[in-house]
Amino acid sequence: MRKIQQDNQDIQLPFGTNGLPGYALEAQNTVVVPSILNNPFFKDFNLLKISKQLKGLRSNPDLQNILIPFEILTGITIELDDLEYIQLHLTDTLSKKHLLLVQPVTDGKNLKVQVLNLGLKDVKIEVGTLIATALIQRAIQ
Repeated sequence: MRKIQQDNQDIQLPFGTNGLPGYALEAQNTVVVPSILNNPFFKDFNLLKISKQLKGLRSNPDLQNILIPFEILTGITIELDDLEYIQLHLTDTLSKKHLLLVQPVTDGKNLKVQVLNLGLKDVKIEVGTLIATALIQRAIQ
């Protein structure tokens, strides 16, 4: 029996939800995942002045943070054996909203789903929304 905890209390995670193998992970809080197009760099973007805007591109402080992933907390910890790891798969619902999973492989401590929003609009995720499926894999030596 695998030990699964949420907020330091033992729980049972749904397994095989919506025909997917693995443990169903839900959002712990309501969050809004901002679109990368909300970055201040794109606010006054003008294609006619592109050469002027590209000067100092690498040192632009707004662009330094554009690809920092947004973390959706689950509050779940899954105890793994030494050769095991967790592979996350984003749900189709969130993929269709242009969310991209950033870190698909993780250990079982305090699972968080890291995403980038490549869409035009911010995406709101309510508490209890199914966000990912966690597959437990065994490493081969």
